[in-house]
Amino acid sequence: MKGLTLYTPEDKKASSVLYLKDEDGNDWYESIDGKLWGEDTIKIAFDAAGIIRSMNADVSKLWPLNLSVVEVKASAIPAGISLNGAWVYDGEKVVQRAGYAAEQAGNKKLALMATAGTQIAILQDAVDLAMATDAEVAALTAWKTYRVNLSRLDTAADPVDWPVAP
Repeated sequence: MKGLTLYTPEDKKASSVLYLKDEDGNDWYESIDGKLWGEDTIKIAFDAAGIIRSMNADVSKLWPLNLSVVEVKASAIPAGISLNGAWVYDGEKVVQRAGYAAEQAGNKKLALMATAGTQIAILQDAVDLAMATDAEVAALTAWKTYRVNLSRLDTAADPVDWPVAP
């Protein structure tokens, strides 16, 4: 069922129920009651970009507003799949979203750079004020080296060779 949206049926069975229909006019609840879905499959709800937003073996557990739903064999679901935006349904199968690993690595790099910057600022203050111990001067050099190594890191590499923080 593709592109499920809200609608009001002519024969509304309950006033407090929200109804969905797909692009072909098929009612979501009728598809559940009508045995359209297999019992030994995983139902996947995905958005217009193919990103998987929900999945369950029991189709009645899904609320696919503004989503599409397909079913796939349980054996076709990759190990480690999650609903974190990393997985897509490409029209035939479930695959990891292209560029997701690099995007996550870029986010991690930014967070690590911020942590390094904080450590460097504190240690640099101690040096500037002539209050730094020998250990703090050494730590400052180590953190600066770490930050430079982070800045040169290729986050598109697979796997990313992360430098070790001091």
